[in-house]
Amino acid sequence: MANNIYKIIEGLRDKGYTWDEVKEYMNDLLGEEKTESAYRKPYAAYKKGQEDSVDKVDLEERLQKIRLGKKELSIERSINNEQIRDLAIRNVISEKIQSAIEPYKKPNGPKEKEPQVFIEENMKVISYFLSDLHYDGSFDLNHTMNVVYNSIANDILKKKKQGVFTGVISINELGDVIEGASLRTSQLMGIKKGMVEQIIEVANAYSDLLYRLYSNKWLDVDRIYFTTVTSSNHTQLRQLGTKQNELIEEDLMLVFAKFIEKRFENLNNIRIDYEEKPTVPVNHFPSNNSRGKQMLLAHGHAGINLNNLEQSVYKQEFYKNLNHKFFAFGHYHHYREIDLSNEGERKKVFLIPSISPKQTDYEKTKMLSVHPAVICMQFDGKTGEHLTTDHILIDYEG
Repeated sequence: MANNIYKIIEGLRDKGYTWDEVKEYMNDLLGEEKTESAYRKPYAAYKKGQEDSVDKVDLEERLQKIRLGKKELSIERSINNEQIRDLAIRNVISEKIQSAIEPYKKPNGPKEKEPQVFIEENMKVISYFLSDLHYDGSFDLNHTMNVVYNSIANDILKKKKQGVFTGVISINELGDVIEGASLRTSQLMGIKKGMVEQIIEVANAYSDLLYRLYSNKWLDVDRIYFTTVTSSNHTQLRQLGTKQNELIEEDLMLVFAKFIEKRFENLNNIRIDYEEKPTVPVNHFPSNNSRGKQMLLAHGHAGINLNNLEQSVYKQEFYKNLNHKFFAFGHYHHYREIDLSNEGERKKVFLIPSISPKQTDYEKTKMLSVHPAVICMQFDGKTGEHLTTDHILIDYEG
């Protein structure tokens, strides 16, 4: 009732009524004999209460805006800090790489002769495959790579005696050269060295491996084609909380490739090749004409399903728009050859074993007993057909 009276008075005041006129009107309406102050003072208190109520609502709205502003500022500050850390990581990587790279010089002696790249009747294309070293600082990298070197060098000497060695080899790396530290907390807690230090040491060790094979006069290696993948699951940086395979280009395998490329910038006969989906020729090495039949390399962690390899391979081929005959994948830590049925040319998939001297989590999870090995394949130089596969078992304790 009182609110209705105050609304009538408010309407009268809005029309310009004086308080005496308001008193006369309200007394006639209510049958009262009140003074003008009897209406004016309660109305003034009513208006004051309304203003206080409006001020309180306005204050709450202002406080809510301030709280939202603080929240937005906190989020923006968090994003800025992540970006600063990201830039810091990039700067650390750049500085460490630049300080670690020392380009190789040409070895003593006439080593820059042009190798045979044309197909001969008995030419064999020899390709070595390495994968999944998983270096984390817990084992002796120099000893490990020295054993790998001796294993490949002894195989080259054997092929020289067999008369199938032409002086040209390809060496292919299929990823996960380091253990990394971005997959899970337990992995981060278990590593002995950070990811940047891991990748630099491994890239340096691989560079030494290539140079030793090339410069050893007893091996007569005229040219090495080194091809590497640029993406694998243990080498992903995963900045800003991104998930697996979300920022594939942010991968230390690319640093690995560029590091080795820089080290051999003065040596034309050690060729470094890398791209998003690298390929290797199997019936002759690159020259000015067609590269011939190709083998596609991938780590195998993304887009590859062993239970449905045909569909996986077709997706890879459609993406690359090349008609590959062979496919080599790492990631699975064991060797396997898989023939794919197809209406056209027959295709074959090779799974490449790990060269790691220690049992990794993959073997433990899958309950696998895998002996570390380098795989060497020979292909017919004229037809590109796969001829043989040699398992060069690595004995790190011998």
